[in-house]
Amino acid sequence: MPKGSKKRTHSGPEPPSKKRKTEDLEKFKKRKTEDLEKLRKEMPKGIFEMAAKIAKTMREDSKQFDLFLPFLKKVCKVIPTRLKPKSREKEKKEVRKFPYPKKKKPISMVEDVIFQKPRGKFQLEIFSNCLAFRNQTRVNKDEKTDAHVIDWSNLQYFITVDEKDRKSNFCLVLKKPIQVGKQIVEIVLFEFEFGEEIELDLVRKIGDVSRNCKDVASNTIGKIIEHLSKVPLFRSNPELFETKDKSSFIKCSLGSNFVRVFPLPKGLMILTKPLMYIPLDDIDTINTSGQRGARYMDIELKIISGEKKIEFGMVPKEDIEPFEKYVRTQKLPAGDEDEDTENENAVDDFNLNAYNSESDDEFDFEAALTKVDVSRDFSDGKSDMLGLASDGWKQLLEKNNEVRKNGDWKEIRDKQGAVQEDEDSSEDSNFEFDAELKKTDMRKDFDGFSKMCSKEVFF
Repeated sequence: MPKGSKKRTHSGPEPPSKKRKTEDLEKFKKRKTEDLEKLRKEMPKGIFEMAAKIAKTMREDSKQFDLFLPFLKKVCKVIPTRLKPKSREKEKKEVRKFPYPKKKKPISMVEDVIFQKPRGKFQLEIFSNCLAFRNQTRVNKDEKTDAHVIDWSNLQYFITVDEKDRKSNFCLVLKKPIQVGKQIVEIVLFEFEFGEEIELDLVRKIGDVSRNCKDVASNTIGKIIEHLSKVPLFRSNPELFETKDKSSFIKCSLGSNFVRVFPLPKGLMILTKPLMYIPLDDIDTINTSGQRGARYMDIELKIISGEKKIEFGMVPKEDIEPFEKYVRTQKLPAGDEDEDTENENAVDDFNLNAYNSESDDEFDFEAALTKVDVSRDFSDGKSDMLGLASDGWKQLLEKNNEVRKNGDWKEIRDKQGAVQEDEDSSEDSNFEFDAELKKTDMRKDFDGFSKMCSKEVFF
């Protein structure tokens, strides 16, 4: 101890020395070992051992960096695949491939056709065994371009739907999708202007279409594809479905997108996003629902394949009636009626002739009238009937009570006769109506009467 320093002394009893008992130490080691073993099992293989090595060499700077780099590489490879949620794997659909007939000359060819799916402008070429389309820009530049081919055996449905005064849509629903660039296309959609006439120079006559013809697209290209593919052409028919505004489709919402639903003889065509075709044979039930008096309603479809539901929202109420008529015509299975519809039918079925009103005959109108206090409707001197109504009723009731107690009905009859004589003699009286009218101050009965009569209001 250095000189001049004082030894510190503790006044009082010394604190007991804390020593871990042997049994507690064994339990502590056992618990730590179990926790480490559990951690080893939870962590990916190799990570725990490498972390243990790093922990032993934390004080040795030279080895720490060398071990840390492989540890990070191991973590980057193993941890993301083990701990991150698995992303849904896209179904690998079998793509149909059909060779382009280079040696054959197309029967018909139409340039600058606008395609919506796949999107772009293509040159349409029709062969005896297939239909092909190529990028129009590259064709014009004489560049090599891939030809996307649809053979007739891969065509399942052929549909054309018209949007009045806008365009005519042609839909080719495929059995197996085709690949266009990076896209997998299941439905090919191209369009022409509504009523646009197309002039074709055919190699030979095909069905009812002559070699040199000029007509709308549905009567030229439509008939040619129908004849060569042997697949019937389904068209939008106003006799089958038509809204009040002479439209062949229902404009509504599907999810977050606005779509157009075309009821057809064999199914429902939905344009444009998502682009799909629902065959009538694949529909389990159809339900219409909505609140009473609402402007829009919903249509729900239960699909057999995939066991899923498709709900169209924001359907105008005036389009529900022609759609229900379409459902009945096609004999589609309808679901349960909505509760609001049942309530409406209950109101409509009310029979007024069967209503029994005899219970209303027992109502005593005069007794109910005496319970009404008319003075509540007037206050603050504005058309104040308080004195006229309440006081009059009170005097009448008091008089009646006195008569009932005394039984003096003779006095009342004499007074009623005197009043009748005064009323009869009122015709000969010298009553001056104009003089009495001048004495009446109407300003007390109306609030703001001076403002009503002022020039500021009327002029």
